[in-house]
Amino acid sequence: MKITHFVTLCLFLLILTGCGHRYSTVKNVSLGRVTFYDTEKTKSCGIIITDAHLVGKNLKVTVNGINCTPEVDAEKYKKISRYGRQPDLLTLPLAPVGLIVGDVQFVEKALIGKHHKNESIAFRDEKLTGRKQQENTPFSRGRLTTTITVRSINEYDERPLVTTFPAQKVKTDRSSTFSIPISSYLEQLEEAPKSLKLEISTSSYSFNCSYNVPLTEQQVKSLNLSNSDWEEKSAERTLQALPQKEQRQIYQKELVAALKAQNYPLAIKNFQRFERLGMDLPDSFLYHYGKTLVAIGDTATAKEKFQGYLDKAGKQGFYAEQSSQYLADLNQ
Repeated sequence: MKITHFVTLCLFLLILTGCGHRYSTVKNVSLGRVTFYDTEKTKSCGIIITDAHLVGKNLKVTVNGINCTPEVDAEKYKKISRYGRQPDLLTLPLAPVGLIVGDVQFVEKALIGKHHKNESIAFRDEKLTGRKQQENTPFSRGRLTTTITVRSINEYDERPLVTTFPAQKVKTDRSSTFSIPISSYLEQLEEAPKSLKLEISTSSYSFNCSYNVPLTEQQVKSLNLSNSDWEEKSAERTLQALPQKEQRQIYQKELVAALKAQNYPLAIKNFQRFERLGMDLPDSFLYHYGKTLVAIGDTATAKEKFQGYLDKAGKQGFYAEQSSQYLADLNQ
């Protein structure tokens, strides 16, 4: 009977312990709700110009990308995992042999089994709070579309001017910068600038940004800007400052010389100068003005001058017949 009881007890223990079977359990322990910035959800969300300054006659512009990391409200919990193998009582009778030969792992397998425990922190029930954390990142080798707007105060009468130039494609270098040949832009302005403010607008795909760069009078002078139109306008303003009598003498001399040399553009310029003076002019002025306009192909304005001559001098005018003929030819 004792042997029977012993065998029954062993079978009961084998069933109770699982006979060396593997097991695994997981338990989650809530640690309450927390908010944090989830870096796994970080993504690009914009670009920004961080600096722009003159280097010689160029404007060096530095651009950064912007990464946004959303803030998350979530339940924080501890995940406790237990796994291993139950004692294998089938090998229990051989445990003494394991002890004799020094096989500790065999003895542990028979008497204790193997047991492991892992703990980790995890989150669930995540909800976005709407807040974001921004971080600037390099924008090297980036392709951009850039527009320059110049708000300048001109040297002559300090009148403000606004000029926007066509957009240009640019590419940043390894240091996230690109250069704008700003002198070549400024030399296209209507008037020589005294001081100015540059507005740089740049975009990449759906992202865009802008940056203002004021340039002082001293900085503008350092660029040594040059434009033949500015010089011509300056010379013209110097002439206009003279007394009308002196202006008339200069314009008449230039007009006669231009007509003799068949320099019609210069002749037109002096006809316009005479008109601007607002002085009494001979009737023949309109006739000769009309002839010069025909020579450069401006027939519409030429007809106005010939008709103006006829209205002023009448049919008895010295050039009435010629003016009428010109009008008839131009109207065909």
